[in-house]
Formats: sequence, C-alpha cells, structure tokens
Amino acid sequence: MSGILRYESGRPLNIVTDNGAFGGILFNGQRRPDRVKGKSSIAKVQGSFYNPLRQNYFNVDAWSDPTGPFGNAPRADGTARGFPTYSEDMSLFKVLKLHEQLDMKFDAEFGNIFNRTDFCNPNTFWTPNSTSFGSIGTQCNQPRSIQFGLKFTY
Repeated sequence: MSGILRYESGRPLNIVTDNGAFGGILFNGQRRPDRVKGKSSIAKVQGSFYNPLRQNYFNVDAWSDPTGPFGNAPRADGTARGFPTYSEDMSLFKVLKLHEQLDMKFDAEFGNIFNRTDFCNPNTFWTPNSTSFGSIGTQCNQPRSIQFGLKFTY
C-alpha cells in the first residue's frame, strides 16, 4: 500500500481594481483598492456550509475605492486567501505466486479517495457594488477515480 497526501492552506490573493484615470503608473498594470480597517475580507457564510452558487466568497465592503493612484491594500493580502487544498491518493497492490515462474500482480489505485471538492480562487477584481467580486467559477480538482490493474509476469 502506498499513498500521496497533499494538504495546503489557501494562498494570499492579490485584490486589484481598475486603473481608472491614473493608468499604469511606473509600468504597473495593477491598481489596488484601499483596505477598510475592521471589516472582514471573507463574507459570512449563510447557513452551515459555503455554497459558491449562492454567495460570494469575499466581503465587498472590506475594500474601498482609492483616492489617489495607489491603494493601501497589500499585494498579497493575508486576510484574503484562496481555498485550502486537501487531496489523498492511494494505491493498493498484491503479488500472488501462481506457479513456479508465473506471478500475478493486482493493483487498485484511488485518486481523490474521499471525493473532496477544491474550488479555484475567487474573482479578485474589485469594483464598488460588484456582484462578481469573490465569485467562484470552477472546481479545481478531479472527482474520485478508481482504476484496477492485473499484471502477469512469467
């Protein structure tokens, strides 16, 4: 038996807004909004589970339109993180001696054995009253897969 376990916390995300009248200052194609103190970047979950089809991941009120060319939001905001990744793959095998020179190997391989859903990063383009900011568009992992194999060696 062997397995691969992968556990990662969500990575900090880069929240950006439009370039407005300032354009790309000093070869910078991104403009960051201002971060509002005391506001949580993650939206409150409605109910007991997060449902990406019904609610956005980010709280749009946690950022505001910058008054100048530069916003005070950090490039990689530690409070605005992507989703964590949990992945477990397992392989089971058994070698059977059938005859003096004939062996049979049975393999069973399981990908994403617990069938966990990993969402891709949410939309990080902030605008005031945005409905798409923090929305999730896709799933970033594959569903459970099971594969069996049989090998004869002589």
